[in-house]
Amino acid sequence: MHIEIPKEKIRENIPNFMRRLGYQPLRDPRSRELGYVRRLGVGFYPRFHAHPSLDQNGNLFIDLHFENMKPMHMRGTTRVEREGQVLEGEAERIQLLLGY
Repeated sequence: MHIEIPKEKIRENIPNFMRRLGYQPLRDPRSRELGYVRRLGVGFYPRFHAHPSLDQNGNLFIDLHFENMKPMHMRGTTRVEREGQVLEGEAERIQLLLGY
């Protein structure tokens, strides 16, 4: 799922903005790519995983997916949802936090 956030709603840098939404930074140990996660409990899974990026106009795009379980194998496929009610609920939560 992709969420677009107008630049007018962003008042700080991306790491602080994502923290305000309840997400914590997480660097992938293999790719070294920085993403953000919001855990739904005390364990590492289930969690929302977000990859934010800015377009040329300064609008923020968040690529959001839901990881419900750890992969069974090191190189196995992850158990990821890219659409559905869980993600729609999270997108709605983000919009409510931002006031639109």
